[in-house]
Amino acid sequence: MFNQFTDLFQTSSDPIDKLVKLNISTANAIAHQQGLLITSLFNDSMSFSQKIMTTLDINIFVAEQAKFSAYVQNELTDAIKQTSETLTHAQKDAEEILNDSFAVFSTKVNDNLVENVAVAPEVLNKNKTQPAKQTAVQTSAQTTTKAVPKKAEVKATPKAEVKATPKTEVNIISKK
Repeated sequence: MFNQFTDLFQTSSDPIDKLVKLNISTANAIAHQQGLLITSLFNDSMSFSQKIMTTLDINIFVAEQAKFSAYVQNELTDAIKQTSETLTHAQKDAEEILNDSFAVFSTKVNDNLVENVAVAPEVLNKNKTQPAKQTAVQTSAQTTTKAVPKKAEVKATPKAEVKATPKTEVNIISKK
């Protein structure tokens, strides 16, 4: 019995180990993606600021700023999509791990239950008695009357008035 419990415990702890490894790998992947994004944005911002410093025309400056803003927005959108895909993939892996672990756990529990159930000896199986035949019993139709709802009487009695008096007197001194 102790060995069965130990096996069940080890079997049930395997999914936890897998989930921890999955969480660690997912966190590492997202951290790496975010690090690449920040590095890319920093480098691009530095090169943009060096390039824009040489621009003297305000129209060119505004146009370049708009292009760079659109570029940054696209980079952020792509990073969000990539992070979302990573998290979705991790979620699917976690669901798979949990479903597999529940299937393995229920199989082990069922196997242990089958092993522990005592099998009836053959002698008992040979001496079976035949079950009594069931006969249909007819009953006469009964009429039922519906209950008529009665109005509930509400007796409201006023509560006694409560008069609160302070036990001590409070003096308020205002400072000017």
